[in-house]
Amino acid sequence: MSVDGKVAERRGWPTWAKVTAGVGLLWVVSDLVGCTIGYMVEHTPKQPEKAAAERVMDKIAPDTVIPMDRADYRKTFAKLGKKQFDNANDLMKWAAVAAAESDKCDKVVVVGISDYATAKELQWFVDCENKERFQIREAQAVAVRAKFAAANVAVAEPKSAQWKNFNERVAVSDCKSLVQSVMTDRGSFDAAWTWDSEKDDQTGRVTIQQDFEAKNGFGGTISSRYHCVIDTKIGGRIVKLKVREADGWRTLI
Repeated sequence: MSVDGKVAERRGWPTWAKVTAGVGLLWVVSDLVGCTIGYMVEHTPKQPEKAAAERVMDKIAPDTVIPMDRADYRKTFAKLGKKQFDNANDLMKWAAVAAAESDKCDKVVVVGISDYATAKELQWFVDCENKERFQIREAQAVAVRAKFAAANVAVAEPKSAQWKNFNERVAVSDCKSLVQSVMTDRGSFDAAWTWDSEKDDQTGRVTIQQDFEAKNGFGGTISSRYHCVIDTKIGGRIVKLKVREADGWRTLI
């Protein structure tokens, strides 16, 4: 028995026109979703595989990346300013990575701030073992850092990196001030212009020794030397301090 469209609608059955329209809409939605997914896949930036990224890191020789110290790079610090000077140290390893990505570099052996670096744009030179030299700009280093971070690759830090926030001159000043505070005649305390220092990469401690002169309780001038140990892992606190006297070392801390 045949039924017309009106009867079908009254009984809850959709008309053939509605069925075909619904199917057509389903195909449109399906195609739209497929196109959207295809576009996303096609335009999603491809990140380096972790294994490939680690191979690039292996092309950087140990202790190649050595952060700059303000005391040794005074002209560079004055030229770049504190913010860019610190930024140059932070991005230096990524400049090395940028060069290591190239097939023309067999192994990175030297990386340093370029004479062309300015407060507006940092630049580094990177030398490879096969005598190739690269000039890396700030934008390149920043881009490489973002790419390798996305690949979840840990970048090994050189041992020297742990000392980048350590100011040796401030440490010497702290040691001298403490030694001077225990002198009988504080005004007579006169430290030498130079000092000896030794850094322990394992413990993070720095040992500073410096000669000095001061007057004793009898008004005579004596020559002595202090031995000061600073722990950088606890905020640069002085953990050991002793002064050489006529009969041996006198422990102050």
